[in-house]
Amino acid sequence: LTVTGVQTCALPISHGKVDPKAPAIIKLDALNLTVFDRGTARGRFTLELRLDVIQKTAAARVESLKPRLQDGYVAAINEYTSRAADRVPDLDYLLEQLQKVTDQVLGKPDIAKVLVHSAVRIL
Repeated sequence: LTVTGVQTCALPISHGKVDPKAPAIIKLDALNLTVFDRGTARGRFTLELRLDVIQKTAAARVESLKPRLQDGYVAAINEYTSRAADRVPDLDYLLEQLQKVTDQVLGKPDIAKVLVHSAVRIL
């Protein structure tokens, strides 16, 4: 299992203040996971995520919780791939699980929405 670091897109600044109308998108580096089936490596799964911070005032808090979010995402993806190693990934289901992790870590829903930028499964 390899997990890379986390990056952030800067929030647009207008006259020294964060523009409340500007999108607050937090970019996470790709999550690169090895998919195992009965103890044997069966491939790789790479997922690039973004967080759309709906409540712009919470952007700094979301930023500070990125390590916990990323840990939760890795756990959710590993849980999913351990049960579906031989199937095409169900991104709708996986996105639902990642959103649950986000809501749990942030303490309530509607603070940030998980967006899938790309997903690649290599056998």
